[in-house]
Amino acid sequence: MPPKRKAAEQSSATAKPAKKPKVATKEVAAKPTKSSAKKPSAKSVAAPKANAVPAAKAVPATIPAAAPIAKAVALKDVAVASTKASVKPVYAGKFDWFSTRISVLHSEFLPAGARKPRYPELYAAILEFQAKPKYTGRLALAASGATGAYDCREIENPMSGEPPDDPIYVYNGEQSDVSLSGKEMPEGQEGAAGNFKHGFQCDLEMDVGASGGCSVGMISKIKGDFKMHRVWCEGDKELFEGYMRVTVTHGATLRRKGHPASANLASPIWAVRARRNEKGEEIGIDEGDGSFVGSGGGGSNNFDFDFDDDEDEFDDDYGYY
Repeated sequence: MPPKRKAAEQSSATAKPAKKPKVATKEVAAKPTKSSAKKPSAKSVAAPKANAVPAAKAVPATIPAAAPIAKAVALKDVAVASTKASVKPVYAGKFDWFSTRISVLHSEFLPAGARKPRYPELYAAILEFQAKPKYTGRLALAASGATGAYDCREIENPMSGEPPDDPIYVYNGEQSDVSLSGKEMPEGQEGAAGNFKHGFQCDLEMDVGASGGCSVGMISKIKGDFKMHRVWCEGDKELFEGYMRVTVTHGATLRRKGHPASANLASPIWAVRARRNEKGEEIGIDEGDGSFVGSGGGGSNNFDFDFDDDEDEFDDDYGYY
């Protein structure tokens, strides 16, 4: 065998087999699901006072964390469908509302020297009031929010101290942006006035003669309006802020007794969703069927809020029913 051919065969026999080219297999990483809910503030909730009634436990929301927003809103219990900051609030169901002039609540909201509101601390303080139960008034809205019922413990017959016999109903309720002026804001937050998105507003009117009584001679008309928007949300907790204004027209009997023709009642308010009973049902006034007889109204003088800050007393001006 010629030397060149022999050398070529030896070289071929000892050569390493060629490496097969690697085929890159690119794994597609699952895209992380980004939660649209804002992380709650890390502020700590103020500890309740020693003689205060413990705050009512909030009922956990029944909506799974991963459920689509559309499904959450479709739930029958609309009161629990707005428990995430990324979800627009649902204005339906029952609420308890409180005047911002209640000193115990306002001191939690904006302590002396503070500039920034403390909504978590305020919410905890409101739950203590609500658990006693204490409140300035109540609101019950139909699923549509267009109609409902309203109650204010400060509206009363100036002679007897009793509330009106006829109910006060909600009408023209709608979800919309709301505007709050400086005088309609809590004390110390006048500079934060402005327009607020995703709010609620409605008109209020007494259903004259609905009770079948003869109270028209005492209070003949009640008209007003109510508005609020959500200012804070954490988990299943929601806090609303707004303003209420009512004109009470006195009947002939009160006018003959020397009382003015009418009086006005107005205040910035905070509101929370109603407590629930052992069956999970909201506690509060009935929303009504949305139909009632209207009246008229006007106003001149003002009511003063006469709140009792003694936390140990049940029989006070907040009402406890």
